[in-house]
Amino acid sequence: MQTVMVKRILITAMIAVLTAGHSYSANHLDVGNPGRADVVIEREGYALGYSKKHHQAKWVQYRLTGKQVLSAEKVARTNDFRPDPQLPATISDMRDYSKSGYDKGHLAPAEDMRYSAKTESESFYMSNMSPQSQSFNRGIWKRLEWQVRRFAYEEGSIVVVTGPIFPASGGRKLGEMSVASKFYKVVYSEGTRPKMIGFIVPHDAMGDDIKRFVCTVGKVEEETGLKFFTKLPRDVQRDLKTRSSPSEWGLR
Repeated sequence: MQTVMVKRILITAMIAVLTAGHSYSANHLDVGNPGRADVVIEREGYALGYSKKHHQAKWVQYRLTGKQVLSAEKVARTNDFRPDPQLPATISDMRDYSKSGYDKGHLAPAEDMRYSAKTESESFYMSNMSPQSQSFNRGIWKRLEWQVRRFAYEEGSIVVVTGPIFPASGGRKLGEMSVASKFYKVVYSEGTRPKMIGFIVPHDAMGDDIKRFVCTVGKVEEETGLKFFTKLPRDVQRDLKTRSSPSEWGLR
């Protein structure tokens, strides 16, 4: 009897080690993996595709529901920026931000992750950060993040993909991190009338009129080399990726 009990304890401990830091219950990638990443990590609040060359994620993808946006369980923002335990290189990245003039710009926003303490906390891993100028991060990008939360509230459930776009050659560096020349977001609504919308925002963009940065999801694919929502039927992809109607999303 004791032998059986010891075996059970050992098996339980092994499972705990193997699954530590991993939670796949949200199925953030069930509509497709954008690709072109050296490391893919799935967490409770988001999935990300990390680039070793650029020392940051090329994409983060997550589901966001209206219920999560309005959740009464929202937690306070922690600002607990820290290296990603699964990506040791992010230790040096964290030091490079000191007195650089760049913000640690969230890709999966902390505000989108505040429906639980775990998701909020994990949004502050450095692998979820991209160097952003302060005026960009606190201006037009913040406005776009707010609008995406409104999409989730109005649509009920959406899938969001966000990431940097780097220049074809040259470009600035912050330590080992590449500094993006543009950032993108694509949003897919799975409602009774499915639709998609894309945004490409230059890193030096100012103001709060996000409508001028609307584009098709196909255009974002062209600029990034990524492929979004590939598990959808091909005819649906062709239709939705070639259309962009701001008014359809309530943008006036």
